[in-house]
Amino acid sequence: MLIRALGFLCLMLLCSCATMNESECRNADWKIIGLEDGSRGKELSHIAQHRKACTRYNIVPNLQQYQYGYKLGLQNFCTPAKGFQIGQRGGTYTGICPQELEQGFLAGYQQGREIAILRDKIKHIKSVITAK
Repeated sequence: MLIRALGFLCLMLLCSCATMNESECRNADWKIIGLEDGSRGKELSHIAQHRKACTRYNIVPNLQQYQYGYKLGLQNFCTPAKGFQIGQRGGTYTGICPQELEQGFLAGYQQGREIAILRDKIKHIKSVITAK
């Protein structure tokens, strides 16, 4: 029973590596996929994972459509509010925002980082007080 469960777990891990299955590759709207990836803050190179997944089915992503959608998605991602969220949770910024959006994103990011740093300092102080 344990061996069967481990085998199933290994199979699930292998399957989870692919970003897309055959049906998704065949019916892909590469503009929408790019839009979703850009909106999530993925790097443009993320298309390589989609390409790898779809190569198994002899399908090549439409790079031009993906890039177009990706640029649109960055408009959703590269906002001061999103920068704040990422900074506050201790996330990193990889420099993906276009120049015209980057300043606003970074302003929010810096404010969020300051809160994260202060939260860490408070946590540390509490642990020092508790240890005494």
